[in-house]
Amino acid sequence: SNFFNDVIAVNGAIYYAPSAAYQTGPPGFYKINADGSGAQTIFNQEVWNIFRTTYSSSSLSVQQQWYDYRFGDKAPVKLNSAPANQTPRVYIDSPDGKRSAWVDKRDGKGVLLIYDVATKSDKALHSQAGVTYPVRWLNNKVLVYRLKSGQETADYAVSTDGGEPVKIRDVTHSGGIDRWYYY
Repeated sequence: SNFFNDVIAVNGAIYYAPSAAYQTGPPGFYKINADGSGAQTIFNQEVWNIFRTTYSSSSLSVQQQWYDYRFGDKAPVKLNSAPANQTPRVYIDSPDGKRSAWVDKRDGKGVLLIYDVATKSDKALHSQAGVTYPVRWLNNKVLVYRLKSGQETADYAVSTDGGEPVKIRDVTHSGGIDRWYYY
């Protein structure tokens, strides 16, 4: 495609929505595995945005209509109205794939959450003003996250077993994939 409306990676697959502008083929919503295998068409309409709303699903905007899509399903389901929350989540899977980390804003603070894939539940790991992306797993028990506040911009490491975060070093903040949408 010459232009993509949206692209996300989920569980080793790439979900993408080519734009109808400058397109030689039909627009739609597609899935392909990261190794290039398993290409499939999921939806034959131009999807404008993919908002990942939970670990296992997303909301799709299609002109003035909205659809819910559960990753792995054959097709999305039409919604009666727009979803209440249109802020996309960015999940970062642990190396063993058993947990995933994401950042939310709650009560004016950034909250680093851990999603347990088996129990399908979130647990707040750390809450502090300025917690943000990027987030990366060092191993299955240690996460690195960014803290951007008026006092500092630094990367911190924190154990999923608990304890206080440890500062790694001061850094220069740069926007990442969490800033694809601006509100």
